[in-house]
Amino acid sequence: MMTQIRKRGEEAMWRSDLAAFPVREVVVLCDRNTAEYCYADAVAAQLIPEQHHLLVVEAGEASKSMAVATNVLQQMQKLGVGKSTGLLINLGGGMVCDLGGFCAHIYRRGIRMLNIPTTVLCLADACVGGKNGVDLEHVKNAVGSVHHPEAVFIDTRWIRTQDPRARRSGIAEIIKHALLQGEELFAQVATWNENDFYQEDILLQGLQFKLHCVMQDPLDTGARQILNFGHSIGHALESLAMARGQELWHGEAVMLGMLLELALSEQLLQLPVGYREQYNTLARRLFPGLHLQASLEEILPYLQNDKKNQGGLRMSLLSAPGQCKPGVEVSIEQLETIWHDAINL
Repeated sequence: MMTQIRKRGEEAMWRSDLAAFPVREVVVLCDRNTAEYCYADAVAAQLIPEQHHLLVVEAGEASKSMAVATNVLQQMQKLGVGKSTGLLINLGGGMVCDLGGFCAHIYRRGIRMLNIPTTVLCLADACVGGKNGVDLEHVKNAVGSVHHPEAVFIDTRWIRTQDPRARRSGIAEIIKHALLQGEELFAQVATWNENDFYQEDILLQGLQFKLHCVMQDPLDTGARQILNFGHSIGHALESLAMARGQELWHGEAVMLGMLLELALSEQLLQLPVGYREQYNTLARRLFPGLHLQASLEEILPYLQNDKKNQGGLRMSLLSAPGQCKPGVEVSIEQLETIWHDAINL
């Protein structure tokens, strides 16, 4: 299924998309922040049908849980949302789209879904692809499914409402997409300042690249797994931070994950050293003060819980920008080498 991407200025096309759905019960899922800062704008722009039900969850990663998902499902059932007549609209960031996508997929074995992303991270990455889910006992995305939104509406005005640290976190996925697309684009991105990453055309370019990868592999069983670059170690760092009760944004964890996985790429796939140095310079400039705060011994249990593992640790690594190989086996000894040698941001 091809997800339609609409942007500001194409509200009429979006409303046409909505009108094409034979739905009676529309549910809008928000967190506290998007309910306060974005919901009224979306209603005024008629991005949300006049007749709808609003469900609000607490903001933050803690809402990506089975308990919150169960509550959302129970509320949809009380509202009488039907399988063929229900529509869930996720208005928010990555957490809202992950949680909502999971609920939309398992409620009555699947109802239709639309995404209206409001954060840089979600605009750049999470709003398309269909991978969704919740965390389980501090393990990131341990429970989930693949359920694609039928359409996504892009409006960059809402990113101004984000906390500056959260907004900056979204840059990580744009950098990842540049590394996956090739040397020329990565060289351009390496010169950008923070505000350059928030331009609508830049966000759309990365989103179209991800959508292209997804269309080649909708169920995430092969070629699409290049998008996991930086995420094996990144998700493990997030899980450890959750267990410690520490705040580590997804993009910050992915920036550290890419740093370490670039070092592994040098060791296992002969990635030329200069790219990691170039990445380091960019990361230091955009994320001053960010550094690795975990030993390999602490992180290893979370790495071993990674759902991509098959008979050993598996990661997506680069032999060059634009040349990513998924499923590369990585030994604990190789991790030990790069863990001690990797340069802190």
